[in-house]
Amino acid sequence: MQNCISAAANISKACWGEDGIHRKKRKPLRRSLGLKKDSPLKPTALTDNFAHVDEWIDEWFATTTSRSHVDRFIGPLAMIAGVADEDMFRVFDTTAAEVVLWGQRFPLKSLMDEITKLYPVAKAQGDKPQWDLLDDPGTDS
Repeated sequence: MQNCISAAANISKACWGEDGIHRKKRKPLRRSLGLKKDSPLKPTALTDNFAHVDEWIDEWFATTTSRSHVDRFIGPLAMIAGVADEDMFRVFDTTAAEVVLWGQRFPLKSLMDEITKLYPVAKAQGDKPQWDLLDDPGTDS
């Protein structure tokens, strides 16, 4: 699960950038890949939360009342009793195909569907001859 989320984060960074500076410059790339403005790859809350789990743990510890938590669980949430969503870190609910992270739910299926749809398009773009990009009309060969 973490590898899938990290891969999605890397695709997002390549297509939108991390800080918004590159967003406009990368529009032709997104267009060539058929990525829409509402792509599930664009939001970074899930990937950022996974990357900064150490910071979240500090906040959780300071605010939790239960001191109970579930971390790195994969399975139906019905198997977990007595733990609030806010006390779940990096939990994958196989029934809903959602990641539960500190009270937030992230649909992993839509993210994976987008990557599955993107792969053949990106491969086709990568397989195109790029000779015209190598030609420099200002030099003699």
